[in-house]
Amino acid sequence: RNIGLSYATGKWVMFVDADDWLDINTFDVLNSDLVSAEIIYFGYKSVYPTYIKQNFPDSVPVTTSLEKIDIELEKLISSKEQYFGFSVNKFFLRYIIESHQIRFPEDLIVREDEVFTLRYIMHIKSLAVSTIAPYNYRMLDSSLSHVSNKYRCHKKLATIVESELESFSHKKSRIAFIDKCMSYYLSAISESIQFNVRDLSEVVNNTLNFYDK
Repeated sequence: RNIGLSYATGKWVMFVDADDWLDINTFDVLNSDLVSAEIIYFGYKSVYPTYIKQNFPDSVPVTTSLEKIDIELEKLISSKEQYFGFSVNKFFLRYIIESHQIRFPEDLIVREDEVFTLRYIMHIKSLAVSTIAPYNYRMLDSSLSHVSNKYRCHKKLATIVESELESFSHKKSRIAFIDKCMSYYLSAISESIQFNVRDLSEVVNNTLNFYDK
């Protein structure tokens, strides 16, 4: 993805994972009224071997009120469909990515796209959500995102998110992200126990310190 960004030349950027595919109407969003937003969310289909689950977010017109953006981000962050963090269900403006040199953290193999999105939305002044679900997300047990990861991944993820939250100005969605960060610390503890990691006490202490904050 980072290599792709270094070659990108268009106004908009979207990402497609290697084992997924797009419907033919995917780019219709860019011919709609939503195109004036600085980030455009849309839905996706979870494609299982025997059935397809369609995930449609609530429609949100182009919103420039920071208070309203905060409310909508909170909904996206808290959604069980995890609309907020995926890199594949949204259009990003390339000038924002390049102006702030936003890239995917290459030392993460879990939720690196969530960190990218978190860093991006710190710089937006408008947001929109389309109800279409043109992205086909293939659900395979062998996918990288479905493989059990060592605890250091969640520990690193929690540490990065905690650091990013220090400059996160949206109040409501910040609280939602604090909950997510706490869950990453708890996942790190769980995995530390599972893999019998020696520095379990360090992970626990990091978690308690974050909880105290």
